[in-house]
Amino acid sequence: MPRRKTNVAVGAPREEPADLLALTVRARKWGISLDQAKDQKAGTWHGVLCLQGRLTEGQYEGLSRFRDLKNKWRSVKGVPGRDTDGSQGGGGELSPEYVIAIEEAHGDMMDAIRERQAYSRRNLYAALDHVVMRCERHDHMLADLIEAGDALRVFFGVDGARR
Repeated sequence: MPRRKTNVAVGAPREEPADLLALTVRARKWGISLDQAKDQKAGTWHGVLCLQGRLTEGQYEGLSRFRDLKNKWRSVKGVPGRDTDGSQGGGGELSPEYVIAIEEAHGDMMDAIRERQAYSRRNLYAALDHVVMRCERHDHMLADLIEAGDALRVFFGVDGARR
């Protein structure tokens, strides 16, 4: 059986950057251009929505801060399979002050979301869980995500927003 010929000689320098395949996959996954795929925001669906102009920068920032704080809270609670941010370093014990600060901030953030949910017919929790935390594409949740992003933008004081 004859051997297949390869297109590139072994050890030959490539003309394409090494990350081109990753960028191409990201662009195809989200349906965006290669230039947009190079942006850090293109790593999440709510970031892609911001790049497309469907979310404002303030909403994107509020949603990103939600994700960061939720991951810190999961780390403090010891939730398995969580995304860790590495802010506490080499796996040592968390300081009691850090744990209390994260739990209080998370509680306040969830209160802000609960307050907005009480006056809305939208499902903010599902949008935050599926789109922001799980990074799933759900176009039908865009209005819910916008409302959650507004609530978080105000909570975190992004763009000078006040509660």
